[in-house]
Amino acid sequence: MDKNFGPSKRITESKEVRLANITGNNVDSLFCTFVGRVGKVLNKASPWYEKCKQCNSIVHPEGNDKFAYYNKCKNENSSFSRHYLLKLLVSDEIKEMYTTLFDAAEAVICCPVNTFAEKTLTVMDQDKSLCPYYENLVLCEGKAFKFLVKMDNKRSEERAKKRLVVEEVLKIASDRIEERSSSCKRKLDP
Repeated sequence: MDKNFGPSKRITESKEVRLANITGNNVDSLFCTFVGRVGKVLNKASPWYEKCKQCNSIVHPEGNDKFAYYNKCKNENSSFSRHYLLKLLVSDEIKEMYTTLFDAAEAVICCPVNTFAEKTLTVMDQDKSLCPYYENLVLCEGKAFKFLVKMDNKRSEERAKKRLVVEEVLKIASDRIEERSSSCKRKLDP
């Protein structure tokens, strides 16, 4: 999503399909969208990771230090950057998929990753519900979103295992998925 201008042209103009089409690789375009409801946030405790700015490997900072340790480049003083890694269980009322959101998670949580991490880490010892951004994360369960996915060949095995990497997310009106589900059921009923 373009922060200044709303949803991208790619998410608004890509072909909308069902999850069954995605898992079966029955989509003839490079990008497609599906409408799904978030059933569960799988990593509420820490939906981000730290990456070494020098070697780009995942690092494990100690405490609230600005420097990371245990990285590939073995540089004890390397600085790191935070990145979203949000894992969701999503359903289109017929099929469920495990989804991973990197930068796209910002549209779900409604804030940049550094703000989210800093605010939740400061209230970690207290109650996380005091953080409005954490509340956004928790409250996304049950809400409907439009998800943009890339249908390249290198990810086909992951799709078959019911795992998707989401490129972009757009929150939609909650009743749209219910309308679509009921129209699908009417078509199936004799």
